[in-house]
Amino acid sequence: MSRVRSKVRVASVLGVTAVACLVACNAIIGTRDLSYDADAGGGDKDGSSATLDGQSGSPDGSSFDGALACAGADLTTDGKNCGRCAHDCMGGACTASKCQPAKLFSGALATWALAVDGTNIYFSDINAGAIYTMAKNAPAPSTATKIADTADPLVYDIVADTNGVFFSWGSGSSGGKGALETISRDGGNRRALMEDASIPRGLSVDNINVYFALTYLSPVQVGSVARSASGANATILSANEPNTDTTFVTGTYLYWGGESKTSVRFCTTAVGGCAATLKDFVTGLNASEALGGNTKSVFISGYDILYQATKGATSASGAAQMQPQVYSIAADDKDLYWLDLGTNGNSFKDGSIRHCAIDASGAVQCAVANGEILATSDQNPRVLVMDQTALYWTVQGEGAVYRLAR
Repeated sequence: MSRVRSKVRVASVLGVTAVACLVACNAIIGTRDLSYDADAGGGDKDGSSATLDGQSGSPDGSSFDGALACAGADLTTDGKNCGRCAHDCMGGACTASKCQPAKLFSGALATWALAVDGTNIYFSDINAGAIYTMAKNAPAPSTATKIADTADPLVYDIVADTNGVFFSWGSGSSGGKGALETISRDGGNRRALMEDASIPRGLSVDNINVYFALTYLSPVQVGSVARSASGANATILSANEPNTDTTFVTGTYLYWGGESKTSVRFCTTAVGGCAATLKDFVTGLNASEALGGNTKSVFISGYDILYQATKGATSASGAAQMQPQVYSIAADDKDLYWLDLGTNGNSFKDGSIRHCAIDASGAVQCAVANGEILATSDQNPRVLVMDQTALYWTVQGEGAVYRLAR
């Protein structure tokens, strides 16, 4: 069973308590919801702001005499001093004091999965069944190095941290088996954590385990396997999770949802935790496609909606916003970013990357209705990730990877 998502969104009014309003391009852009979690750093608050996080001066928010720091620089067009001194657009143009996206890589057949660690970017080509890497700070454009081929081309999931790179592959063409593997940054030390697995999808990691949904089982099962495992069987955390295809681990909680799943469920990650603490996080959704979070909150996308909920709570707050097919979420304690695939009526030719700020209380504050549009794409943008300095995303139709300085 191949889980390629062509998703047709249908707007609906969701039965969730509305407590606070959540999320309400100017240039080109471009599972998966691979997000930066501040448990382990933001962007302009609105379309007219020339500062990052509403601050001026140095990148860390401290103030200094800009005239002395970058005397003679045109902050409206200088790619090294865009909007403020020392704000480097990382290869993108500076237009009206705002950094524009830079096409960091192109040349793959169909880029999809994406992850970053402290130094590198990792992405997949789902037509060729290959995984590539390149430096995050590489000049734009740059080339990438292939570090792995896979037996099935559908590599929808990659996750990475400073201690490892993990990826999964599989489809109906591989007999519904697939595998979950790990590899070093340079392509060495490749090891299968699980072989003949039932197409693990929606990967997330903590310091001990890799978490996933076994999507080829009926019903779907949510499980984990130790990062150090080799040829292991999954530890099943919940055996009856129809339509689940994404997980999100943050702190001591593991959440899961899916494209056609009308609820989000969670449990603690302690040994035996799911048996004792499995709960519905929020129900009554029309989907729970993408998950992300920061130190205080979990963010959930429906077909055309975004929700915010406190970690460990059993209900979500937020109000409906017209968000065409939110597919990927990235957040920290200052900023919420998300990737919209676009609308079915426009044949998904209106994809975008959007942003809203997060205030000191943790509440999302959208200066522009439905979020500030940072970039647009008519070529099927797919996965958005971030670090403290930049956003990165894949564009399937271009076989490209983009970078945008925060």
